[in-house]
Amino acid sequence: MKFSRSGLWLAGATAAVLIIAIAAYGISREKLPSHLVTSKSPQPAPTSWIPGTASFQSSSATPVSRSEEAENTVAPRLASVIADLADLHAEADVDRREVRFDHLMNSVTAAELPAFLKYLEGVAQDDMNRDLHTRLIRQWFETNPTAAAAWLNQMPQGATRRDGMTNAAIAWAGQDLDSSVAWARQLPAGEERDSVCQAVAYEAARTNPTQALDLAIDLPASPERDELISHATANWAAADPQAAANWVSQIPDDALRVSTAASTAISWSATDPVAAATFAVDTLPAGQTRDNTVVSIADKWVQSDPHAATAWVSQFADGQLHDDALQNVVKIWASTDPAAAGTWVNTLPAGKSRDIAASTLAESIAPTNPAAASAWKQSVKTAPVL
Repeated sequence: MKFSRSGLWLAGATAAVLIIAIAAYGISREKLPSHLVTSKSPQPAPTSWIPGTASFQSSSATPVSRSEEAENTVAPRLASVIADLADLHAEADVDRREVRFDHLMNSVTAAELPAFLKYLEGVAQDDMNRDLHTRLIRQWFETNPTAAAAWLNQMPQGATRRDGMTNAAIAWAGQDLDSSVAWARQLPAGEERDSVCQAVAYEAARTNPTQALDLAIDLPASPERDELISHATANWAAADPQAAANWVSQIPDDALRVSTAASTAISWSATDPVAAATFAVDTLPAGQTRDNTVVSIADKWVQSDPHAATAWVSQFADGQLHDDALQNVVKIWASTDPAAAGTWVNTLPAGKSRDIAASTLAESIAPTNPAAASAWKQSVKTAPVL
């Protein structure tokens, strides 16, 4: 093959240009930031949530910080959600705001939750932002409690973390009580653990009151703990009153035993007012708590058996307890069967008890039967204070 002189010149010039271009490319690569230098057009490294860590982490060896993750992985969607949140704050219509609030909350995907929650932690903590933060965490616990718990565990101490843990505990306990109890118990001792255990215990009291009591008795003594114990015991008494009553009698603290026995008796009266009344009178010492409990039992009893309830109240010794209980049972009875209540009042002998009953009956029926009410008032011999 023969080459002309002009052809050789052209080939040489072309080669020179290529050499210069390659050299320039190499120099330009050396001047580029390292993260912009690629050999081809690689696909981004997949990311996956690693439970127990504070951020998303790349499957490569180089960790990705939480802020970098938010920017590189969900930045476009996060920006859109943040814009929606700003519009939501500007919404003046209450009904539309609630609809848009629900839509915004439901639009945040599981992959976007960590970055969006981190954003909410860094903005002004107004009512809407706090509510959104709380509800998102509860929603996360309902779908992936392990990941949500890991996220909460790495949050800085403070009101936001404590509120998040308390509300999340309620959501998790509703889904998986045993797991939520185990999580609550392993938290470090302190106010946060106490708050979470109390929240779990209240949720447990609905379905497993004895498990709620196991949590409650481990809490430091406080009015809040005592109220929880009374609440759980009352729920227990609704299902197994005798077992609950037996447990209450073993409480060493006098004040707690009295308050818990009162709530147990009131709960018991819904199914067996006679047994509940006997328990209250035998267990509770004389005083305001016993009086209030007896009146509450009578109020429940009269709804199922008014004759028995009024007969029981009529046996009380003369005093404020007798008067209050009598007034209450007559008032409740008159609201459901005024004729029967009136018949009973007429069986009472003249005196203070009859006057209290007649005055209460007159007051109860006055709006619907003023003529009968007037007649009952005229039958009163004294002027009892109601």
